[in-house]
Order: sequence, then structure tokens, then C-alpha cells
Amino acid sequence: MKSRRELHERVGYWGLFASVAFGMTLEAVLAFKVGGVVDAGMETRRLLLRLAHAHGGFLSLANLVFAVSMNEGNDERFRRASMLLFVGSVLVPLGFLLGGLFLHGNDPGAGIVFAPIGGVALLAAFFLRARDAGR
Repeated sequence: MKSRRELHERVGYWGLFASVAFGMTLEAVLAFKVGGVVDAGMETRRLLLRLAHAHGGFLSLANLVFAVSMNEGNDERFRRASMLLFVGSVLVPLGFLLGGLFLHGNDPGAGIVFAPIGGVALLAAFFLRARDAGR
């Protein structure tokens, strides 16, 4: 079984890979003016896809920082923060992605519900780490 540090490093680097690949694909779609993304009235889709890309990159970096801050003998609060960071790192970008891919008119799709759930998980993870930082 991999250590939590190795898992956060994996999530961080694979997340960066996926985020950069998605960003390059998104830029190509915009450059070639692919219909359904650049059409008039698709501002919501473009915004949500960009948010998925940006949050994926940021949260991948957050996982790498988390991995660096780990040491042996971390307690239960640290493990809880680790799990919450994993959950938020998946749900936030996934929510923006699903919300942008499956629009209902000019409103985000139902998948957008994952973004605030992941956001709450991230707030809890960062709170736990901030409270215990320096101990």
C-alpha cells in the first residue's frame, strides 16, 4: 500500500497532467472555433470548462504542497484532512466539467452540484491543516 505522501504526489502530478492536457484541448477547441463551445450563447459552457481546468490545476498543486508538508507519524486529523483534500480535488473540477458539458439551456447541468460539495470538503481540509500548522 502506498503512503499518503505518495498518493498525494500521484494525485498532484497526474492532476497536473490531466489539467494541462485538458487546457491544451480546450484552447485548440477555441482556436478552431468548434461549434457548441464558441457559438453565441455558450458563454456558460466556456466559463465552466475554464473553471474545471483552472481548479484542476490549482488543486493538483495543493496536493503536491500537502505531500511536502507530510511527515511520519501524522495523526488522525492529518489523515482526515488528506481524505477531504482528495475528495475536494476530484469533486470541484468534476462538478464544473459536468456542469459545462451538460447544459440545460443557458444553465449548468446537474453535475455542477459536485462543485460546492467539493468546496466544503476543501474548506474543511484547509481548516484542519491551518489549525494544526506548526505543531
